[in-house]
Amino acid sequence: MRLAPLARTSLTLAALCALGAAEAGAQKSKFEDSWFWGVKGGGVAFNTRRVQDAAAPGAGAEWLITRTHAALNLSFMQYFFETQAAIDDPTNPTVTRTVDLKNMRNLGASLLVFPKSYGTIRPYAGLGWNFNLIQQASASGGFASAAQRDSVQARVQQARTGVIPVFTAGAQGQYRRVSLFVQGGVSPGRKTFVFDTGSWYTFEGGVRYNVGTASERPN
Repeated sequence: MRLAPLARTSLTLAALCALGAAEAGAQKSKFEDSWFWGVKGGGVAFNTRRVQDAAAPGAGAEWLITRTHAALNLSFMQYFFETQAAIDDPTNPTVTRTVDLKNMRNLGASLLVFPKSYGTIRPYAGLGWNFNLIQQASASGGFASAAQRDSVQARVQQARTGVIPVFTAGAQGQYRRVSLFVQGGVSPGRKTFVFDTGSWYTFEGGVRYNVGTASERPN
């Protein structure tokens, strides 16, 4: 799966978001001081020292807790892929080891700002942190000794997890209790994580449903 299909999917979801907002018309939608549960789909685009311009699909869920112009977003994503990365051999810095990777889980928390609404469309942006876990990771190639194998596998275990900042931008179009949204995120590459070659990107779209108030304050 490459970047172009992900871009087309994002544009399609954006169009659906705009259509849903347009149909809302004069309907008043409750947004402030609310809890939204959501489901979403999308993808991640990344580079490693073994693979360039890789992309993988994903699906997940989230919880959005809103105030008037801000919100806390808690999310989970599961990405599906089989690819390769590389790490430096801790027993020999001149040797680079290939690492086989399969699937990734992502837990995120971000603070979002909704500066202004345009009818029922609300653009937003925010900053947060994601905990990323590669579900399966193993170094390939022969080892000169059991000690070398154990050192390399320990380094792989370190590189398969990362707590990494993320910048998010998106828009939400709401009709009564239902909202359609699209968003994108960017995270910097980290030498301590397997996605260590440049920034990597996420593309997401989905549905949020207002399940009730998050405040006892009067409307």
